[in-house]
Amino acid sequence: MPRVDFPLYLVTDRHQRGVRVLINDRVDLVLALGADGVHLRADSLPVAAARRLLGSDRLVGVSTHSADGVVRAESDGADFAVLGPIYETPSKRQFGEPIGLRVLEEAGRRCRIPVFAIGGITIARVAEVRRSGAYGVAVVSAILSAASAESATREFLDALARA
Repeated sequence: MPRVDFPLYLVTDRHQRGVRVLINDRVDLVLALGADGVHLRADSLPVAAARRLLGSDRLVGVSTHSADGVVRAESDGADFAVLGPIYETPSKRQFGEPIGLRVLEEAGRRCRIPVFAIGGITIARVAEVRRSGAYGVAVVSAILSAASAESATREFLDALARA
């Protein structure tokens, strides 16, 4: 399986900088654009189908909402899983109540693939989710609602390096 190198950045000279570009839920665009992989929704194309289409050289990740979902993603051939929502956040209410750190810890104990925590992740919570077994974090609102997306991204990278 391909090695998972995170964080991911979208840059025009990505191969020179050694970064990976994933496209959300669109295997067809991954193939058409030559992107490095896909991140699938929990209710999307099955991981095994995406893997067959993309081959072993591209990354396949999946959103999950339980420890069982992470284990299933791993057994289906996913390279990584995004688990949440860990904390309360308006952008993830459609997926139910926050699952909390215990589920994150359980997922980390039960699988070998990297698990990224999502949902209500702040700079102050990075160390806590890393201690609970998260390989890293996935954030949306914390970056997009910041006065400076660049500064917020740097703060998250610094927090991850310290955690």
